[in-house]
Amino acid sequence: MNARKPSKPWRLVLITAGGPVYTTHRSKPAAYRAVDEEKQRVANGSSRVTRITVEQWDVDGQRWQRHENAWNKNDDTAQEPPR
Repeated sequence: MNARKPSKPWRLVLITAGGPVYTTHRSKPAAYRAVDEEKQRVANGSSRVTRITVEQWDVDGQRWQRHENAWNKNDDTAQEPPR
């Protein structure tokens, strides 16, 4: 049985103390806007996310595949990668 490509082929994995939270997005730019918004919520103290990973749906493998570890709260030396 073949898995269909999701209508939102990008997703964020938001790591929290309570476990991962997943959000899906229609495009890569939309996913990265959501990364920036979540980082702002963390900076404001309204989110307890400690790490954000961006995943993309792999059509051939029919599964979610890690695209990038976008942000880690505990990594003080992290620099923004080119997008």
